[in-house]
Order: sequence, then structure tokens, then C-alpha cells
Amino acid sequence: MNNRLFKCITNLLFCMLLVTSCESDSKNVEYSPLQLLSVKPTAGEQVSPGVVEIVFEFDQPITINDVTKITLNNKVVENAYAVARYLKARVEVESESTNVFKIDTRTLSIFSTDKMNETAYSVEFTAPAIDNPGPEFNISDTPCNPNADAGARALYTWMLKQHGKRIISGSTDGDSFSYAKRITGHTPLLKGFDMQAYSLHYPYLWGGDGHTFGPDLNNPSTPDAIAWYNDNDQKPIIAFTWHWHSPMGGEPGKNTFYTNETDFDASQAVIEGTEEYNATIGDIDAIADQLKKLRDAGVPVLWRPLHEGSGTWFWWGAKGPEVYKKLWNMMYDRLTNHHQLNNLLWVYNGGDVNWYPGDDKCDVITDDVGQDDIYKDRFENVYKITNGKKMLGLSESGNAIMDPDKALREGVYWSYWMTWHDAIKNGDPEDLKAVYNNPKVVTLESYY
Repeated sequence: MNNRLFKCITNLLFCMLLVTSCESDSKNVEYSPLQLLSVKPTAGEQVSPGVVEIVFEFDQPITINDVTKITLNNKVVENAYAVARYLKARVEVESESTNVFKIDTRTLSIFSTDKMNETAYSVEFTAPAIDNPGPEFNISDTPCNPNADAGARALYTWMLKQHGKRIISGSTDGDSFSYAKRITGHTPLLKGFDMQAYSLHYPYLWGGDGHTFGPDLNNPSTPDAIAWYNDNDQKPIIAFTWHWHSPMGGEPGKNTFYTNETDFDASQAVIEGTEEYNATIGDIDAIADQLKKLRDAGVPVLWRPLHEGSGTWFWWGAKGPEVYKKLWNMMYDRLTNHHQLNNLLWVYNGGDVNWYPGDDKCDVITDDVGQDDIYKDRFENVYKITNGKKMLGLSESGNAIMDPDKALREGVYWSYWMTWHDAIKNGDPEDLKAVYNNPKVVTLESYY
């Protein structure tokens, strides 16, 4: 045997002995039993009814062996998870209740070992009766469209489940999403897009020498919405508004959705056979093509057309409530019955009962607001439109900071808010962090 071969064999045997020794040493390592350091909420603490965050802190990193052994009032807590030394969960707590959160024996392991907890851990806490439970709601458990597809029905059911317990966070499309994630660790769940560039009479199509009329079919709103939905495990809520540039009239380079920027007559648009009617149907069909892409991709949509109609500053509201409601009915019939767009949840945004198109053509009623804390007066106003038959939302808000605890405590049950994208960046970062980390606010990261 030559010298080089002898050295190789010797080194190999040494390495094998070393590995065997290390494995033996690893098996013989003594791990101290898992110790509980703190619990939130603390024993006997009184918490607000609704969603409560549970946190158990241990002295060593942990993993979960059996989630079915983690319970609240003897019911399995399916969203419990372990991160480093913490076990966390978000649970729903009823008013005037006593609650026990329990981690049974042999449920947890010390990270990277087979050493399990031999002690059960639990905490008991209470929730008081609600002094002001808010107005009474009697919301249908199904969407207004009896043929709504599975995705739309699932979204509606999920939103209804959150009602009065958690508020869904949202923002219009923009860099507010990355900003919120960087500052708070959370991302708005609802993302708002606009169909305006797909209008046939869109006045900002670039014609080489300047703006001209025509749809911008290269606009990224539809594909971006589909990508955002799929890239985030189909958790986000996709919302679309349509700043509808008038089907006729106006000038290129002008915002022809405004009443004072077009001579288009909405009262003629609802009369079948007129030039205005044909142009209006053509525009609705063009938008239907985009909504079909979302439908075919399996994306349910919160669809908010003809928004702020009662304000009359948009052409679709300029001729009063009766014309407005006829236009809504035209669009609903064309999209739902003619185009079979059953992936839409219909959002009425008007704030006035005289303009309301009816319970059979609306799923959610919203208001557009500036800056306030919980918008209680606006909530009470839109509540009166149906007296509690529909979920209520804030479809445009200039304030990214809402106190969710105060809102729910005072019975101001907004389903969601959607801020203007720049509002998130204009708010105080610490306040933003507190809101987005509140267990009563639903973000992309806290969705369940």
C-alpha cells in the first residue's frame, strides 16, 4: 500500500469516527424542559370582544407537533403558528364570555429536537358585555346575483363573517403597498384598480402628436390585478372602479367623466335606439371584455361603477336619480345577463337613498370620505339607505389611520376601508404601525 493511499484511508476512518462521535454526543445532549415565560392576554385579563391575539412566550424556540391540541373553549384553533420562541393565534371572542385557551401536553417540541412539552399550558380571560352593540343588521347570506359564481359567493361569505368583528384594510393601487409592508410588516388586503383607460372614448390615448380618443389596451390594470391576486395565494380582495369617460363628447386630454368637461346627455343614453344609447352599450361591452379576463382567471371583483352619482359632478349623475338608476339597471343587465359576468359583487356608492338602485342589484353600500377618525356620521347616513340589509364600506378615504377598537366599540361596523394610495404615506408611521398590527384589522398577512 503506498503512502498516499494509506493517508486517505486513515483520514476517512478518522472522519467516520468523528461523525459517529458527534451523533452520539448529540443524542446524549440534555435539554431542559420547556418553560413558559409569559402569556398575552394575562390570566384573568378582560379583553374587548371580537378578535383577540394570543401570544405564549417560551424560553426556547418551538415547533408545533399537533395543532388539533391547541384549543379555545375546547374548539380547535386552526390558525395557531410558531415563530422562534412564540406560539401565536388570533381568536374570536364573544361578548360577556369567559374563555380558556389551552395548549395540551405533547403539542410542542423544542426546535430541532424530539423533546416535547410534558406540561399543559392555559390561560383564562374574559370579555365584557357590549354597552353599545351598534345598529341592527339583517344582511342576506347570499349575493344579489342568484347566479354568482363560486368565487364571488366565497368572497361575499367571508366578508360577511368579518362583519362587526374585523375591518378589512385596503388602498388604491400604488407604492403604498410596499411602503405599508416596510413600515408595519403588513400589506393592505384590498387593492383598488380603475377601468377608465379601457373606455372606447378614453381621451388620453397618445396619438404621436398629442392625445386622442381611444382605448388604451396596453394599460396594465387588468393583468396587474390578476397577477396580484394569484401571486398572493388568491387572498387579496380585488376592487375595480370605473372613472367612465363619456362615451361621446368632450375633448382629448380632458377628464370627460366630469359633468363640466362633456356635453354627453345621460338622459339620452338610457333610451334604446339613440346614438347615446349605442355608444353607452359599446363602452359597457368594452369593459365587459376586461371583466371577463378577471372572471376567466378566477378573480372575484368588488365592482363599483357609477360612483358618487348623487354628487352630480360626474356625467352619470348630472340628470338626477331616476336617470342614474336606469343607467345602473342597464349596466347590471348587460354585464350580468348578457355577458354572464357572475364574478362581480356590486357596490353602490352614493350616500342617498333616492339614488339607490335596489337590494336586488347591490351587495355593498359605500361612502367616499375625506379625513376623520371613524366616520360615525357617514356610517349612520349610509346605514339608513337599507336599514342594515347590506354591508357598508369606505370606498375612498383620505385617512389611512382609523381606530378599529373605537369603531367596533361604538358599533360603527365598516366592512372595509380603501384609502387613496398617497394617504398611507402621509400618515404618522407609528400610528400606521399600530393600526395595521391591530388584530381587529385584516391585512394580507393576517388573513384567515
